[in-house]
Amino acid sequence: MIRRKNVLATTDSDVHATYKAQLDDFWGVHSHSRLVNCHAALVDAGASRARTIVEEVLFTDPFEADFFRAAMRMVRSQTQDEDPITYEKIQCLFRNHVQKVEQATVSTLTSA
Repeated sequence: MIRRKNVLATTDSDVHATYKAQLDDFWGVHSHSRLVNCHAALVDAGASRARTIVEEVLFTDPFEADFFRAAMRMVRSQTQDEDPITYEKIQCLFRNHVQKVEQATVSTLTSA
């Protein structure tokens, strides 16, 4: 990839510029700013009250989507000094959502 970029730099400046932009984009996926933007987008999508496109694509199961929203609300509500996310909080979140799924399963089985 880098060799091709170097060859294009000496032979075709327009194609080189396009190719360099593609390389920068591929490598830039792992940059801090890109990760921060992706994190912010997920938190925003999860903290939204309405079902978002992120949920439609990633979580077809309504229980998974509900857990995702609760987890993103937890992330959004934390402050570094006053209310950090702890193991106990995560454990409670999981426990609550497992109970919801179990209750729904029992209710579905008894109604069938």
